[in-house]
Amino acid sequence: MPLDEIEIINYARRFFKRATGSHKVALGIGDDCASLRPAPGHEVLVSADTLAEGVHFLRDLSTPEDIGAKSVGAAVSDIAAMGGRPLALLLSINLHEVDSAWISAYLRGAGRAARQARAPIVGGNVSAAASLSFTVTALGEVKKGLRVDRSGARPGDSVYITGYPGESALGLDLMTERKRRYTPKEKHLIHRHHLPTPRLEWGRLLADRKIASAMIDVSDGVTLDFRRIIEASGAGGRLWLEKFPISAEARGVIARNGEEAALRRMATGGEDYELLFTVRPTKGLSLEKMVKNGKIDAQKIGEITGEKGKLEIFGKDGKRVDFQVEGWLHR
Repeated sequence: MPLDEIEIINYARRFFKRATGSHKVALGIGDDCASLRPAPGHEVLVSADTLAEGVHFLRDLSTPEDIGAKSVGAAVSDIAAMGGRPLALLLSINLHEVDSAWISAYLRGAGRAARQARAPIVGGNVSAAASLSFTVTALGEVKKGLRVDRSGARPGDSVYITGYPGESALGLDLMTERKRRYTPKEKHLIHRHHLPTPRLEWGRLLADRKIASAMIDVSDGVTLDFRRIIEASGAGGRLWLEKFPISAEARGVIARNGEEAALRRMATGGEDYELLFTVRPTKGLSLEKMVKNGKIDAQKIGEITGEKGKLEIFGKDGKRVDFQVEGWLHR
């Protein structure tokens, strides 16, 4: 049976009551505003992210728990990209043709992801709409002087990526094939699409140690988000596809689809929420030690140049390739 606005708010208040007991939350769900206590000497970070049906998820191919978790993960990933720590979350729900069981499952998934991020859901909004969507506003904090912006890259910096970018795009492609059975490796890629991991710990590590000179989370594709860094920094860049980190699970898809096509898909597919960041030459050794010691999983895939606005992409053969589509853009 469908829930009305008051029922959903009351349910959310009961569901998230324990989570709002954080010492940083002065007032949680139920009033006109939530009230937070940021730590002294910190800046407040604010970001919002929307998941819309038909654009970011298909209801028949995703569980409501996964959609809830992903909507939170996408929002807190922006906090990770600035080197911050999440404080709290606001959840706005646009309802369309979902019953109480579905929305309850969504809230369980969102709550689980919020607990993992240590960021309680403290408020939001509920409205009827022509289509189903969820907007999560993430509030975070970062120590003054440690915030990492997109605009800090300089010529000579190296470009690194965390984890295995492109797995989410490969998982989406597999999922939409609607196969009756998937191999364990294919299931891993689909799981990476449903439940990407926001790199909060790595983002704070790179900021606290002043390793990253610029940083962005990969939501719309490595090449497009790389372009955002160079444009914000007034610089240029080179990307080497042969240096892309590729997991054992992704190699099976590459073998089936062909290396060139698969690498293009991995470079332009989004929703991995890995961190793309730049590193000054003086910080390179420190980062490599962190990688060697297992404190962060990152690999060099490019460099920053002085050719303003020019992004060069090189294929496996070392020759320059052109991407007509660099990533996902809402139109």
